[in-house]
Amino acid sequence: MFKTVNTFFAIWKILALGVGILFAAYPKAGWYLETGWKFKGAEPSKLVLIVNRVMGVIFIAIALAFIIGF
Repeated sequence: MFKTVNTFFAIWKILALGVGILFAAYPKAGWYLETGWKFKGAEPSKLVLIVNRVMGVIFIAIALAFIIGF
């Protein structure tokens, strides 16, 4: 059971890192996955894109902290 829990957390760490990279590198794609699919023909505002990029960087920092051993 202990090995299964470690594997589970390792997958979540890698997933969080991937989401962070997606949001930081492609904030418009992150917006679409988060909200954009609900509306036809909608475009994100510049503020939303900035917030998504900042949240991506925060996700990357937290994921790296947990991967390194925080």
